[in-house]
Amino acid sequence: MFWKNNDLKQQTFSFNAPAALSVKLVGDFTHWEEQPVAMQPGKDGLWRATVALAPGKHQYRFLVDGQWREDPESALAVPNPHGSQNSIREVSLTAGQLKALGQLDACTVANAIETFHERLRNEGFADHSIRTIFPSLPPMVGYAATIKIRGSELPVADGVVYPDRTEWWNYVLSVPEPRVIVVEDCATRPGFGSFLGAVHANIARALGCIGAVTNGSVRNIPALESLGFPVFAGSICVSHAYIHIVDVGAPVEIGGLKIQSGDLLHGDIHGVQRIPIDTAARVPAVAAKILQQEEEIINLCRSSDFSLEKLRTLVSKVPVSC
Repeated sequence: MFWKNNDLKQQTFSFNAPAALSVKLVGDFTHWEEQPVAMQPGKDGLWRATVALAPGKHQYRFLVDGQWREDPESALAVPNPHGSQNSIREVSLTAGQLKALGQLDACTVANAIETFHERLRNEGFADHSIRTIFPSLPPMVGYAATIKIRGSELPVADGVVYPDRTEWWNYVLSVPEPRVIVVEDCATRPGFGSFLGAVHANIARALGCIGAVTNGSVRNIPALESLGFPVFAGSICVSHAYIHIVDVGAPVEIGGLKIQSGDLLHGDIHGVQRIPIDTAARVPAVAAKILQQEEEIINLCRSSDFSLEKLRTLVSKVPVSC
């Protein structure tokens, strides 16, 4: 796959090895050892290299005087076939790419994703239990900041209220912008109490969140609507009950959709789905082609020149079901 220069983002890698004679950057973007990038030493002992990478998750390692090394500064890693781990660098989309995705409806996005064959057609989206609260708002596109809550049961000690936790604020800021706060209600009665209301929505907005997704409930609906804050939820409720945060940044499941911290989400009147980051930048172009093909079919159906033969010919050109 070839990427245009404006689709790429400059990424700087560094490795602390003041006594090393040679440090090279290798990864899936260098075809590993085929095209290693020679890193340059600094007076501070750090070796650095800057490369242009496409949006997505990239695996890499360092060759330090011929020895394979992981990046100790990377929080993400995956096992490799050699019994060690490859470090991961996540590259977010450009503002222009995010804007292009935000101009597409969810159905068109889903159709475009299907053409890449990265997942089954019955995967990657939340089920009908998760619905938009404000259908008139435009599509929402952002990176997931995940939180788990409970709140339907009383605290163990009588008269005790669960303490407020604020470390989730710092975590949210670690997720790339724009952010979507994703809240899984793990209570025995999900949605009995609400975490998302006027106050937390404004806190989330101040933290760079442009919307929220939850299998639980929301409240203070007029305040959220006046804020222009897209919300996708399982229900609406009256009280916050005994809601409290139990986990931050962990994988969550919302309406059958498994979401990890940093996943790219799209939501509109139709629902919420996850866009694979590796193909996200290519979705708008594919979507435009699909929309053009669909328009041709619709125009034919409305035309006096309609025939089954012409319809079959046009439908055979469309890569996915309309």
